[in-house]
Amino acid sequence: MTALRLLQSMKRAWISTGRRPNGLCGAAILIAARYHGFKRNMSQIVRVVHVCQETIRKRLDEFKDTNTAKLTREEFMALEGGGAEPEESMDPPSFVQTQSKRLLQIEDGLDDLHKMLEEKANRIEEKLVKIDSGSGQEEGKDD
Repeated sequence: MTALRLLQSMKRAWISTGRRPNGLCGAAILIAARYHGFKRNMSQIVRVVHVCQETIRKRLDEFKDTNTAKLTREEFMALEGGGAEPEESMDPPSFVQTQSKRLLQIEDGLDDLHKMLEEKANRIEEKLVKIDSGSGQEEGKDD
């Protein structure tokens, strides 16, 4: 039942979208087994669900960013007892990855723009200094 509850949570967090159920089930079974004290390792789960360890590891990484994964054992047990599920207003993992990449690109672009603006400001400053020093000399000549 714990694995089923975890799968429901994964579905609400969009982790199941576009994924085959084997990897999701493997991750849920592994979490549920460890939660209830069963000593199961990933290779045992891999043999049952027929996916590679990397697939299960990816699903575990995606799950750790959900609100359910942040619950304590007592909070999760209270939810299992019929309580309401935690608010899961999350974006799909692929969308979050794409947004993160775009944000990094924007930040890189802003860094480049900032450097360019600094260079231009330095050039303007240099020209102003030349003009000020040149005009100061010319004023001295007029006197």
